[in-house]
Amino acid sequence: MKTISVFQAFFIGMLMLCFGACNEDETANTNEPNTEAEPPENQEEEEPVTEIPVNYSEYNFEEPEVTGNSFYIDPVNGSQDGDGSEANPWKTLQQVIEDKLIQYYRHSENHNADSPLIVVNEDAPVKQGDEVILRDGYHGNISLQNFTFKDGWLTIRGQNNNAVLSQFKLIGAFKNVYLKDFKIIKDNFEGDGNYWETEELNKDATSSMVHLQSNGFWGEGSNIKLNNLTIQTTEDTGS
Repeated sequence: MKTISVFQAFFIGMLMLCFGACNEDETANTNEPNTEAEPPENQEEEEPVTEIPVNYSEYNFEEPEVTGNSFYIDPVNGSQDGDGSEANPWKTLQQVIEDKLIQYYRHSENHNADSPLIVVNEDAPVKQGDEVILRDGYHGNISLQNFTFKDGWLTIRGQNNNAVLSQFKLIGAFKNVYLKDFKIIKDNFEGDGNYWETEELNKDATSSMVHLQSNGFWGEGSNIKLNNLTIQTTEDTGS
């Protein structure tokens, strides 16, 4: 079993953010409904400049504050028809996203990171400043294009450290997302050594378990915080 620490998860997330900016061809197969224009093929993008701290020991972690409501998701006892309350939770995080229950923002113009932000899912119950609490169980595969919160953070956290995702991937413009106290487990890894060090993943990291990728078509990503995540695979399952 390959397991990494919180610090390593943060470090890997930063590396993936930098690496992802140079790999902008992979934008398909997301769970978000395709309501936005697709980027043109063979589009040449300017490589964004990302500043990386020289010494990570100087990083001062500040936990984002929950200023709004708490919503609950329970793969065992929840329901797609729930209301997200503690007594009547939703089923999975993937279901909540697919059912457009989270309000967020995206840029109004493609290829223009300075264009005004517009609301997506305006009437959704979950908004910036809220927290989404994941109870134990499998919550699906999260893959999104655009997920920006401009005036507050969205906190996604496990209740007992036993909530599981198979991937958390953001491509395009994203900001102010805080992930805490859950597991990301991939059980079909094939390769030598640690999954994040393999040549195959370094060639195309979109299949990695935490993937953050800016995209010149939708915009740049920033401000993703990881805290107490367990990221692991099985041993090599190749023949």
